[in-house]
Amino acid sequence: MLMQCQNEILKYGNLSSPYKGITDCFRRTIKHEGVLSLWRGNSVNMINVVTYEASISGLVHLVRHGYLGRVREPPLWMICLSGMLGVLCEYPLLYARTRLGNDVKAARNIQLSLDSSLKSFGSAAGDRKFNGVFDVFKKTFKSDGLIGFYRGYSSACVGFLAYPASGVIESHYRQKETKENKAYQTMTFAAISFLGLPVVTYPSLTVSHRMMMTSGEITKYKGTVDAVRQIIKHEGVSSLYKGFTAYLMYAFFRETILLGFLISGVPYV
Repeated sequence: MLMQCQNEILKYGNLSSPYKGITDCFRRTIKHEGVLSLWRGNSVNMINVVTYEASISGLVHLVRHGYLGRVREPPLWMICLSGMLGVLCEYPLLYARTRLGNDVKAARNIQLSLDSSLKSFGSAAGDRKFNGVFDVFKKTFKSDGLIGFYRGYSSACVGFLAYPASGVIESHYRQKETKENKAYQTMTFAAISFLGLPVVTYPSLTVSHRMMMTSGEITKYKGTVDAVRQIIKHEGVSSLYKGFTAYLMYAFFRETILLGFLISGVPYV
């Protein structure tokens, strides 16, 4: 996430120079802020995951046993709707996790920016902007109001909705699989999920996270389209994929766990 949002951090003078890669990001973070800083915002992330899964599971359960008359699988539109509602419920927590995860100690060699003399969250050299999740909520609400917690929401929905859609495809494979083609279909789905989804969804998550980083600052993107346009214009398309290698590593471990459940035949949501 630090690599993904580093240009926004640089813009406001909290980072002295860009990260040269994932190794440099780890080295500089541990050196200047300690090992524990690698888990900054993780407690919010755990609550975030529970909130998202609970909201989706609750709505899907309601549809399965209520309006659709005990069907085994709800339609794609209902899964997508539940995904959007899940994102709506969890987005303030996702915002807090993003701000805490990117809350590096202010660079001591700060270069003046256009916002240096204007009102923003700000921080002295060597300090953080936030003291915890409640401080994030308090400062954001004070500066931007409720809208400050939902910057980049539409972009995030694009990324999150790809995963419920992949779940429908996976369910279709499982219903038709036989002993002969089970392994082939399982590996096909795993390859599509691991290689295809991150490539498609990562730019939308990058835009979402970078829009989050503008809450409390003077300069903000006018919307998702404006954010994409400015990022590509000033930084190039490759900027949408900063930190993609680290994200692939995360996706690999996640899909490996899901694949283990699938091969073992253990049911999962």
